[in-house]
Amino acid sequence: MKNDEKILKIVNKRNLNANELERILKSVENAAPQQVQAFTDYFERKVKFGVFSDCHIGAKEFDEPFFKHMVKTFKREKVSRIYQCGDILEGMSGRPGHIYELSEIGFAQQFSKAKRLFKLFDCPVFGIDGNHDEWYQKQNNQGVIIGAELQNQVEKYTNLGQMEANIRLGRNVTMKLFHPNDGTAYAICFDDKTEILTKKGWKSFSKVCNKDLFATLNKKGFLEWQKANDFIENDFEGNLLHFNARSFDLLVTPNHRMFVRRYPNNLLQSRKKFLIFPTKSHRRVEFNW
Repeated sequence: MKNDEKILKIVNKRNLNANELERILKSVENAAPQQVQAFTDYFERKVKFGVFSDCHIGAKEFDEPFFKHMVKTFKREKVSRIYQCGDILEGMSGRPGHIYELSEIGFAQQFSKAKRLFKLFDCPVFGIDGNHDEWYQKQNNQGVIIGAELQNQVEKYTNLGQMEANIRLGRNVTMKLFHPNDGTAYAICFDDKTEILTKKGWKSFSKVCNKDLFATLNKKGFLEWQKANDFIENDFEGNLLHFNARSFDLLVTPNHRMFVRRYPNNLLQSRKKFLIFPTKSHRRVEFNW
């Protein structure tokens, strides 16, 4: 019963009629199952690589001189490989007016341009397809997988799948190529069970409101209770990133920005005098109240 109520809530929220809902269900039934590709690309010591995404080749907004500038920059910096994160082509969505936003119309023209440009790279390029690339697979049942076609016709390009891929860079290092799909791309959130400290105590993100005051740390090291500037609530489909250690446990969407700090390898020796327990790795944390 709870599941039925949840479905009804989603339908009402999206203002879907019966025909629209039926088309969505049919598209899900016909969709091929997606598996996250695992690819190993070990580095011995140091490596310099390039990353780019969302070319949208075929759109009038695509900047070919800037693309060529990127290629020259990668060459100048002597990167040894390049990773590409989806939406190689603009695609053909079929929505009203989209055709007027295109400089190249249709698969043949857009792909021909992409093939010419990707041949400019002088080192291996590994990439995934994005949702715009998938239009040529799903629209009118064309079945064209852009990354696979590019791999067949561009010597240095390797297709790692669609929407996401995991790349093992070392024994304990994995890099994820990820292309969020439409609305999911704007979901920059914690999950509903992660808690945040408010003036009334710890609350899960699903239970906070605009009246809550949240614990913050200002530049002078003083703890302050402040209201949130904004609240973001988005639907998300995909895998969340789990950060778990002795003092924290949280889930975030892959594109969520994090406040992090890089520590030197000799942290324990150089900061022993600041540690409460010298045999432990955490340091003393003090706030001015």
